[in-house]
Amino acid sequence: KDTISVAPGGKVVFEGEEPLPGGIYLVVLPPKNNYFEMIISDDQHFSMNTTIQNLVADMTVEGSDENQVFYEYLVKLGDIKTQSDDIDEEVKSIKGDKKKSELDKKNQQKIDGLNAQKKTLQEDVNDYRMNIMEQYPSFFYTAVLKAMKDPDIPEAPTDEKGNPLDSLFDFKYYKQHFFDGVDFSDERLLRTPLIHNKLNQYLKQLVAPIPDSINTACDYMLKETRADNEVFKYTLIHLLNKYANSKIMGMDAVYVYLVDNYYAKGDAPWVDSVAVYKMEARAKALRPTLVGKKTAKISC
Repeated sequence: KDTISVAPGGKVVFEGEEPLPGGIYLVVLPPKNNYFEMIISDDQHFSMNTTIQNLVADMTVEGSDENQVFYEYLVKLGDIKTQSDDIDEEVKSIKGDKKKSELDKKNQQKIDGLNAQKKTLQEDVNDYRMNIMEQYPSFFYTAVLKAMKDPDIPEAPTDEKGNPLDSLFDFKYYKQHFFDGVDFSDERLLRTPLIHNKLNQYLKQLVAPIPDSINTACDYMLKETRADNEVFKYTLIHLLNKYANSKIMGMDAVYVYLVDNYYAKGDAPWVDSVAVYKMEARAKALRPTLVGKKTAKISC
């Protein structure tokens, strides 16, 4: 189903009776495991040609406008990365082992100019992505780019003197709108790294590492992902496994919370009753030993 032989001349034909589920797929080429990506969306009749020496830059696509746009973007991104890396090397050579305070004015101006160039390159990437999203709203890759995009934070509200009313405005806004670009009703996003990475980033960067805060975050994410059954299923399984196997003290409370509030309440119909019973038994055994619980009275 997912493995095919290479014919003489390097030709490979992948075909089947049923369409592939949408997503971004990797074509892995042994023995060195070089790979290239392809977008699988509605139109699955297309061809791709490239060389093993430069899989991305030499790629040509026939029959798939979406993959053509995708590879034009990857080539653009590769060119900009090369320029950005060159700038980093130049900055590094100017700095040497000196701290910022030790650089003379001339060298600091050079570095500031190079950093400005790098910022312009990033703006070019952002503009290129926006152009794709505006020109091709029906492309699956547009949904991918929207999900990748960080929220644009507006100016913080100020008082009559121009002082911010809330010093945490930027953080709160970013957290509140973190998932705005993610279409959780689009199951195809499961076959990209995006949803997995977004869930982990939210928990790591925007949620206090204490069980109560994590439980609230889990409820929020699971509510959002109910837009699609498979996305909800993936999210619940991912969260349960993450905290069932956590090495951090106290995180077993999150496991207990998820079992009590989702698995025990029938929100995981893909799990059979025997498995749910075992999970409930484990949660019951853990509950009295959770951090913050009082121990039973001990008589000597």
